[in-house]
Amino acid sequence: MDTLSKKRKQWSATDMTNAIESVRNRSMGYLAAAKAFKVPRTTLFRLCNTEGPPATVSKTQLGKKPVLSPELEEELVRYLLLMDKKFFGLTRRDVRSMAFHITYHIHSPFCANLQEKIATLSLRNPTGTSLARAVGFNRENVDEFFNLLEEVMTKQNYGPHQIYTCGT
Repeated sequence: MDTLSKKRKQWSATDMTNAIESVRNRSMGYLAAAKAFKVPRTTLFRLCNTEGPPATVSKTQLGKKPVLSPELEEELVRYLLLMDKKFFGLTRRDVRSMAFHITYHIHSPFCANLQEKIATLSLRNPTGTSLARAVGFNRENVDEFFNLLEEVMTKQNYGPHQIYTCGT
């Protein structure tokens, strides 16, 4: 961890809102308002020239802008958790591909830090069954898997000619 303290956004939103209002009302200049409300002059100048009410302008977010809306992100997480519940392993590449297709359709770049934002996801490379995973194959898990399989088979009405396995 870096021992240096960050010097970004050490001002409060209420102070910045008051400073913006005083500059826009022409009761103070940029320098006087920055000193009076203890906010950076350059930030005050930039936010005063931004369209919108002072309360919304002063609520700036640091860091990368989110690509997916919270609703789309939540829908993707629900789908990934559903696939995990049905014992269908998805690789990081699969998740990236799904997220790319979602963001491609809304014309925006891909958000790479999805896993960092959502702690309940565990993305891994599906490989052969290891000893630790084999120990997890107890009767309850196997029964749950076959119950899910039966539920999907009856719900989707798959016939024998529609079922096949893909080789690696």
